[in-house]
Amino acid sequence: MRVLDAARPIHIHQPMATRQLPAVLHHLHSSLRTAAQTSSSCTNAAHAVISGTRPGQHMRMHATSAAVSAHASGHAGTGFLLTLERTVGATSGADTDLVTTGAFGAQVFPDLPAATTWANLWKSMGSSAATSQDEDKGSDVAPDSLKVITVAANLRSMQEIEQRMVAATTAGPSGRPADALLLVTGSHPLRTLPGSRRLLPTSLATLELASQLKARGVIPAATQLWAVANPNNEQGAGLAAEKVARGASVLLTQPPLDAGAFEAWLRDADRRGLGRQARLVVGHPWFTSASNAAFWGALAGCVRNRALATLVTRLSAAEAGGKGSVDALCAELNAGLAKKALGEWSGVVGGMHVMPLSGKARKGVVAALQPGGALHEARLAGGR
Repeated sequence: MRVLDAARPIHIHQPMATRQLPAVLHHLHSSLRTAAQTSSSCTNAAHAVISGTRPGQHMRMHATSAAVSAHASGHAGTGFLLTLERTVGATSGADTDLVTTGAFGAQVFPDLPAATTWANLWKSMGSSAATSQDEDKGSDVAPDSLKVITVAANLRSMQEIEQRMVAATTAGPSGRPADALLLVTGSHPLRTLPGSRRLLPTSLATLELASQLKARGVIPAATQLWAVANPNNEQGAGLAAEKVARGASVLLTQPPLDAGAFEAWLRDADRRGLGRQARLVVGHPWFTSASNAAFWGALAGCVRNRALATLVTRLSAAEAGGKGSVDALCAELNAGLAKKALGEWSGVVGGMHVMPLSGKARKGVVAALQPGGALHEARLAGGR
């Protein structure tokens, strides 16, 4: 690991008065580290599915996938970028069948908190069974696929975040440093407390930090910086524009729960020229059931969204009709989102991030990558 330049401190515009975590939160943060691995393949970029648009209705966007700048494409090429959320922790290695398809131009390794809800937080604090997420990740990532390591702020100090950035971009036992860092604020429940945004770093601060580390040579200048966006909750693409201004060359969006809100966000992103400044990659959660849809909606902070309620109701009704009925509806929803990413939204969307949570979902994605499958066209568009 490269030694940090302690003699030249980095000054970041952030709400914290110091780069150290506030004492009360630091104490709780330290106590939670031993329970940091109640993990599954979920991401800070969490999500849901679309409702629909009238047949033949296409968005009028000015940007094209081919126009995305080279720094946003990396060695994955300038075409459509199909990416995969990898399994870590207790489920590490469960996605081998997906990885060996060779279909993905980038593979993203999440950085999960001990818990994403208060209920799970209390359970994790009382648990002694924990495995480390800090294992060397990505030894099976092919040379022609980007290795993306997530660094979440969560309850960490800026110093801890900097150390993780350096570690991720330094070759480990696998001999493969990260090609890109996905910088996210994180979903630890303590971040929902009043005043937490004034005390804890956000992804805007960590993007600024990473850009300065690149400029100083502390991490490789070629390291891509990725970020996330939530069109379901964000009023316009202003926050996404701030992230691009701080160095983000790829934005992974949370899947579009509300087609109207998502398309309004896309139009604003296009108006701001974000599709020409960075690559916008739409999240695809690969739904399998009503409970799966509810989970993604909760993780995305969309529990009161009417479109989510409608989706869960539709899936619940299909489940009442039997396995064949719900599988058919999920296939329709999953294929519909892939079709929109490649069709109606293709003027500004330049990729799709697939996040299969369960074994059933992973098997479904493997099948969808085959000729005639819902993801085969996306695979071909990415030159895979």
